[in-house]
Amino acid sequence: MFRNTFFVITAFLVWHWINGVSVGQTTLKNDAEGLNEEKLELIKLEISTLDESSWEGEYLCFPGVDEAYQLLLSKKYGFVFRRIGNAGYSSVIFGTINEASGEVTLKSELNQVLPGALSSKLLVAHGVKRIFVIPKERIHGFCLDFKSSSIDAVKGYFSKPDPNSSRKNDLAISNKFLVYLKLPEIIGEIIEIQKPKTNDSSVPLAMKFNRGKKNHLFKGMRFAFKWKDDERGEVQSECEVKELQDETSLVVVVGIDQNRQSASIGTKVSTSRFPWSDL
Repeated sequence: MFRNTFFVITAFLVWHWINGVSVGQTTLKNDAEGLNEEKLELIKLEISTLDESSWEGEYLCFPGVDEAYQLLLSKKYGFVFRRIGNAGYSSVIFGTINEASGEVTLKSELNQVLPGALSSKLLVAHGVKRIFVIPKERIHGFCLDFKSSSIDAVKGYFSKPDPNSSRKNDLAISNKFLVYLKLPEIIGEIIEIQKPKTNDSSVPLAMKFNRGKKNHLFKGMRFAFKWKDDERGEVQSECEVKELQDETSLVVVVGIDQNRQSASIGTKVSTSRFPWSDL
């Protein structure tokens, strides 16, 4: 019953997503506890007055078979993130926004953990009749997914319609990130595994990766492990860049497999693409 009902809701949202119709005024029941209703209404009202080509507005993404996410952005009033399911809205996160030069910084008011499709640092990108907000740490993976021209590849990123866009097949992002539109997938390997300094199992595994600043890596950038049992289309195990040298970087395992011990010297690592481990 749950799955059938959710499929109806998801199909409804996908239709709106593809056809550029806002769902901000839908009658899905809001069951979330503690939601700042006043903030929500202020944001929705503000969004309704904005030009459709503005980076502010209502975004949707579809990271999993049984999930849909909604993100409302207003520079004046902040943001609201909501997970949409059979019971209505849940996993509500709200907070403040700061925007500068195509980069949007989110700060949760309750320090809640953001899902993989979201980030405290978002980049605005204008595509073919759509505007995307992409987690900064996933910019290269997004560029690769965007260039694949696959709806399935980009549905995991937040986007909204831009009917005024005249773009054909290109993507406009901040100049300092344009290089990622031209780069092929970055592939390297683990060359050193650091011995843990503590017996605390919650401390993520740290390793050295044979790619660095010269390969256009930056702190926070996400990469996916090429485990022997992984295939494209399956949830990936990831690592995040913590420290950078010209030709190497220190990475730590993140997400659902942060303490996975099967990593070894020679394990392949490549640009992380949708779907991710922390959906």
